[in-house]
Amino acid sequence: MRLIDSLRQNMQKKNTTILVADDEPDMLLGLHNLLEREGYRLVTAERGDEALELLRANDVDLAICDIQMPGLTGMQVLESAGKEFPGIPLIMITGYASIESAIQAIKKGAYDYISKPFNNEAVLLTVGRALERKRMQQELEELRKKLGEEFPEGIVGKSHKMRDIFALVEKIGSSSAPVLLLGESGTGKELIARAIHRHSARSRERFVAINTAALPETLLESELFGYFKGAFTGADSDKNGLFVEASGGTLFLDEIGSMPLVFQGKLLRVLQEQEVVPLGGSEPISIDARVISATNVNLEDAIARGAFRSDLLYRLNVIEIEVPALRERMEDIPDLVEHFVVKYCAEHKVAQKKVAPPVMREFMKHPWPGNVRELENVIHRAVVVDGDGKIGLDDVQIRPPGPAFAAEESSILDLFYKDAKQKVQEEFQERYIRNLLQRCRGNIQLAADTSGLTRAAIYRIKGKYNL
Repeated sequence: MRLIDSLRQNMQKKNTTILVADDEPDMLLGLHNLLEREGYRLVTAERGDEALELLRANDVDLAICDIQMPGLTGMQVLESAGKEFPGIPLIMITGYASIESAIQAIKKGAYDYISKPFNNEAVLLTVGRALERKRMQQELEELRKKLGEEFPEGIVGKSHKMRDIFALVEKIGSSSAPVLLLGESGTGKELIARAIHRHSARSRERFVAINTAALPETLLESELFGYFKGAFTGADSDKNGLFVEASGGTLFLDEIGSMPLVFQGKLLRVLQEQEVVPLGGSEPISIDARVISATNVNLEDAIARGAFRSDLLYRLNVIEIEVPALRERMEDIPDLVEHFVVKYCAEHKVAQKKVAPPVMREFMKHPWPGNVRELENVIHRAVVVDGDGKIGLDDVQIRPPGPAFAAEESSILDLFYKDAKQKVQEEFQERYIRNLLQRCRGNIQLAADTSGLTRAAIYRIKGKYNL
């Protein structure tokens, strides 16, 4: 194995071209001989302008350039090369008296610098690191390209159910009819909404999304309909609502099943009249936005309970798409895993990782109550914590199915409602953040990405319970 690795490295070096530019012949010859003995292909120049011409004429992988040269200085070569050849790392050569210039060069984009007189080992180490960085950048760029080519909409799946959805997305693109997306949390409803928008005649205009469950009725109205200055305390200037912002494009209303009943009537009127009246105003504004809505609630049951208006459902549900839970399309898990590994390796700028077969077997057995979002979070964490390039069972943490916590009903139900609610909320907060930090091994940024909480919120709850 070592022999094979050695042969592979030698082949890579023979295919690697390094430009060395220095106006001192002895220095130039010394670097040339050192790097040539290592197996690299060399091109050399004694002037800055010659170095730039050689960069243009050759497929150069790395440039080593003296700061002080006739024709063009090393700093000028750096500036021009950075614009023309941004993918080529450049190492500056400097004497002890001009270290400050080398530091300035790094600030302007140079990879590193080497000092005269040379330490051969240090030169080879710096060159090796620069080439390895270039190789990783190329690999990450290829990963990003692969990600975009294979899954241009960001929706992954070859199962029969997903193919049916893809076909329907393309079919309804030419229409402006309202679409209702039904499915559990984490199934990717917003991704499908964005895909519908991109396949429509409205794709050149904005896609505007709002989680209607996240806002109280008053804020929901001001966000969607807009307001005039002075309409309420804090309204210091006029603001367009999201219906106006999405005019000509698409408005995505997420979690409509939790929308306040009173507001549902106001939304129905806007959809019927195709106009809004901002808060504090009296004149209606015409709107032209395709509405795509989504919910994880059974709206028929909500109507039966009196929690949702049937006439609003009929208005929103011209085209209905049921988004399957991940457990209903388990055959898509290998593709999803590969997709998320590629995505997060590229995001964190690390080499592509592999998933061990035992991990994949565990993934195929898990019911995934959190659906694709849960799988994505598991993969994201695994990419971050893995240290050997192969994601194993020690790198993944899959939450067992079941409730997040069990309250002690016998004691809680004897309390006043307000006190009982506070106790349950506090117990949930503590146990959730404790589990989150354990899964993320104390990494606050990863915990924030995994949970959707801000770093500040995690620090606050962590401090509150001395976690």
